[in-house]
Amino acid sequence: MRESAQTATSEPSRAINRTVSAALRSLNFSAKPAETCFPKLKKAGLGDTVSGQPLTKVRMMASRPFARIRRICNYFFMAFLILLGGLLFNLDRLDSVGIRLLQVQRFLPRSVRTFLPGGSAAEGKAQPREILEGKIIQVYDGDTATLLTPEGDTKYKIRFYGIDAPEAAQQGGGASRDALADMILGRNVRVEVANTDQYGRAVGKVYVDGKFVNFEMVKLGHAWHYVAYARDEPEFALAELAARRARLGLWNAQNPTPPWEYRKTHK
Repeated sequence: MRESAQTATSEPSRAINRTVSAALRSLNFSAKPAETCFPKLKKAGLGDTVSGQPLTKVRMMASRPFARIRRICNYFFMAFLILLGGLLFNLDRLDSVGIRLLQVQRFLPRSVRTFLPGGSAAEGKAQPREILEGKIIQVYDGDTATLLTPEGDTKYKIRFYGIDAPEAAQQGGGASRDALADMILGRNVRVEVANTDQYGRAVGKVYVDGKFVNFEMVKLGHAWHYVAYARDEPEFALAELAARRARLGLWNAQNPTPPWEYRKTHK
């Protein structure tokens, strides 16, 4: 009698356990939110509790694995950014990779851009007759670049004295920019500042390994002699004339538009 009574009382509990197990197995947490699963529990006759636990606690238990996964992903992402930042901070020692990344910096997070060459440097204001020395980290077109001081704490935007190159969107602009980049990008230069322009840029004569870069750009046919601002520079005038006759660079095109005229119609 006692054994039959124990068997009779254990059968309902076993049935309930089977029902609970089946209901829990039917929950697909990876595909459905927990809220859509609880009606199955109620339908199974379990009321507002599961194994004695309130549904709110079960809901928290269901979302706990996802919260843990999110935290782990956040930790890995933060570690990745720190490692990437440390790598970029030292890229100036790894040839010109860091300088090349400046060309696509607008696609990078701000926290990463600060580690690029010059990313945390202040904008410097040069004075006439000042001598600037440092590395060219960016070339915008055939007559404008950015210089970063050896300490890495100050950068200057340099406008090349006595020449005017095609704008980046102008015919010949890309070739002019590439020619200047080949000469000075990632290299140490010396700039003799003549004055500053209306945009605060240092207008100067740029030298790399003793070579007068302004003159070379005119000589190779990648820039005009900017007569309006450098009238007393006969060597520029002679270099432009020779490049025209040899049809070098931009002079290979028929009647190239001077950049000062291009700017008037493309403001």
